[in-house]
Amino acid sequence: MLLAALGTALGALLRFEISRRLVARIGDVFPWATLLINLSGGFAAGVVLGLAPSPGWMAFGLLGVLGGYTTVSSFSLECLLLVQRGRRGSAATYAILSPLGVPLAAALGWMLGGGA
Repeated sequence: MLLAALGTALGALLRFEISRRLVARIGDVFPWATLLINLSGGFAAGVVLGLAPSPGWMAFGLLGVLGGYTTVSSFSLECLLLVQRGRRGSAATYAILSPLGVPLAAALGWMLGGGA
């Protein structure tokens, strides 16, 4: 449990810093930061699963780091904010890309991680 908690803290810090830097660089007209974080997190989850590490590393890496790194709550909030700002097309694009792209990224990561 301690490994998962430490991983969660690390994942949340990574998400915060990457989000901050991406928004500063490319703006927040579209939630690219959360989309890229969730896609890269899905990919990393696939890699970790493909490598089939020990249960301790699974708790730290998958449940902890990637659980703290990726976020569905931010995705949901950003979809709502896009709609509220009148950017329905962007909201629809984002709502389609995330649930389709993240599992595909996870599958690619799993294959590259040796799971195939």
